[in-house]
Amino acid sequence: MKNKRCESVLLIVLLLVVLIGNLSLATAPVSYAEPRLIGGKIPAAFLGTLDSEPRVVRVICQHEIDSGIIGEIEKETGNLGFQFYRGRNYEFTARVTQKQALRLVRFPFVDFITSIAVPTTPTEWAREHTRVDELVSQYPELDGEGITIAVIGTGANNANPRLDGDKVKAFADASYNPIYVDDTVPVVSWDCADYPGHDTGMCQIIAGWDRPGYIHEGIAPEARLVVVNVIANDSGDAWNTWERGVTWVKDNAAQYSIDIVVFYLEWLHFAQCRYSQDDAALLADSLWTDEGLVLIAPAGNDNDTYPVVSPSAAKHVISVGAVIDPARWGGNWQRAFFSSYKELYTDWNGEKPQVMAPGQDIWMASSSWPYLFLPRSGTCPAAAFITGMCALLIQDDSTLQDDNDNDGIPDVADLLMASALPVTGEYDGAGLDEKVGAGRFDAINSHEMLHTDISSTKSGAYHLGDYGQLYNEPLWGKDNEDWYKRYLYAGWTLIMTIDCDPDLSMWVTVYRYSTQVTSRYILYGQSDTIQITASSNGWYYWKMSLRHYYYESGDYYDIDWYVSS
Repeated sequence: MKNKRCESVLLIVLLLVVLIGNLSLATAPVSYAEPRLIGGKIPAAFLGTLDSEPRVVRVICQHEIDSGIIGEIEKETGNLGFQFYRGRNYEFTARVTQKQALRLVRFPFVDFITSIAVPTTPTEWAREHTRVDELVSQYPELDGEGITIAVIGTGANNANPRLDGDKVKAFADASYNPIYVDDTVPVVSWDCADYPGHDTGMCQIIAGWDRPGYIHEGIAPEARLVVVNVIANDSGDAWNTWERGVTWVKDNAAQYSIDIVVFYLEWLHFAQCRYSQDDAALLADSLWTDEGLVLIAPAGNDNDTYPVVSPSAAKHVISVGAVIDPARWGGNWQRAFFSSYKELYTDWNGEKPQVMAPGQDIWMASSSWPYLFLPRSGTCPAAAFITGMCALLIQDDSTLQDDNDNDGIPDVADLLMASALPVTGEYDGAGLDEKVGAGRFDAINSHEMLHTDISSTKSGAYHLGDYGQLYNEPLWGKDNEDWYKRYLYAGWTLIMTIDCDPDLSMWVTVYRYSTQVTSRYILYGQSDTIQITASSNGWYYWKMSLRHYYYESGDYYDIDWYVSS
C-alpha cells in the first residue's frame, strides 16, 4: 500500500513537472539572438517587432517556389495567407506571426525573411548600379517624351497613380473577338485592369510618372503606353487571343505612333521549334520587317530547362536575360539562376539572350488597392529596364530605330550590346556568350558610345600625328566605320597596332588616296600590327570597319602608332 501511494505521488509530481514545463515553454520569451533558431535568416531586431498579430513579410528562398512547396510549408506553419507568389520565382510575401516566422526559418531552403516595407530612398539597386539615375541626372531632358511603347501581356491597371491620366493612350483587349478598344483618354481603369497582377509593375518600371514625392519613377517617365491584354478567357483560345493582339498592334502602329513593342506572354510550345515553324516568332518579327518597330522580350525563367522562349527567340526581337544584385555576391554581377539560356533550335545563326539587365528584387507597382510596391524577380522586369532604356536612346537619336548595318536588328540593339559590360562568373571571352549575350547594359556607356565618333567619313578622317594612342574607340552598328589619315613622304614608315576588345571583330583597310594598299581582319579580342612604308609622297588612309555579320554588335578598340622618317 505504501509503495502504491509513493507511485501515485511520483506520478502526480511528474505530471506537474510536464505541465509546468509546457507552461514555461509557452510563456517564455523568445531569444531573438539564439543562433540555432535564427541561423542568420531573420534580423533579431525585425523578429522582435513581430507579435501575435499577423504582419506582412517577404521570404526569399534558395530555389523556386511552387504550390506544392507552399503546401508543405503550411503543414508546419499553418495558413500564412499568401498575398503573392510566382511558380517560377524564389520569393513570396505572406502574413505571419512571430511563431510562424520562427517555423519558416527552420526550412533549409528559406534564405532570408525581412520586412516588405517600401524603401524610403527613390534609388533602388537596379537603377543605381546600371547608372540610369546618373544618366538622367546628367541629362534631365532624357525622359522618353514623344516615345510610345506597346505592352503586350496582361493589361495594366491605370488606376495606379504611377500610370494614371494620359499615360495610357489606348487599351486593347484581345480576349474579345472582335477586339475591344478604348482609346478615349483617360482610358477607363477597369477596362485595362491587370487581373494577373503582372504588367502594371512592368509598365511602372518602363514609364511610371516622375512626380514630387513619388518613389520608383519609370526609366522613361514621359513616354506613353498602348496596353494590350492577350490573356484568353478560355485556355483553348490562347493562341488566337495572342495572335489577335499582336496583329492589332501591327495594324494600328501608325495610328498610335508606336515606336517600341515589349512582349510579356511567352510561348514555351515553340521553344523547340525551328524558326520556320515558330508561328509566334514569325508573327512578332513581322512587326519589325513590316512596321520597323523595335521589339523586346524577356528570355524566360527556365534556366537551362528549355531554350529561350518565343517570341524572345525570334530573329528580330531583343532578348533580355536577368542579372542579380551584386551586393549579394561580393560586388560581382552574375546571371540570375532562373534566367533562360540554351542553344536555340534555329535555322539561322542567332545567339539568345543578347543583353542582360537587373531582374532580382525589383520593386514595382502592384495592380490592386492600395497600390503599394512589391519586389519581384525574373526576366520580365529585366526586359522592362531595357524597354525604358531604348525609349531614352531613341528619344535622343530617332535613327536608332533603323538598321544601318543591315544585321537584322535595330541600331539601338547594337548600341546596347556593344556598350554592355561583362557579367562576372560567366564566359567573358570572344563574341556573344550563350548565357549572358553581350553582357549587362550600362546607361552611361550606351549614351557615351552613341555620342563618341572620331570620324565616320573619309573626308573627315582623323589626322594622325607623329605618334600617339587612342583608347576605347567604339565601333558598332550605326558607327561602323572610322577613318584616319596621314601624309607620308617617300621612305617614311607608319606602324600602327590595333587591339580589339572581346566582342569586336573588324576589318582594317589601308589606302593610298583611293588605291587599296593592304587589309587585315582582326578577330575578337585579338591585336595586329600594320606597317606601311610610303613608296612615294601622298595621303594614306586607314579605314576601321565593323565586320558585317548577323548579331555582330561591336565593341571598343585601341590604336597605338608612330611615324619614322
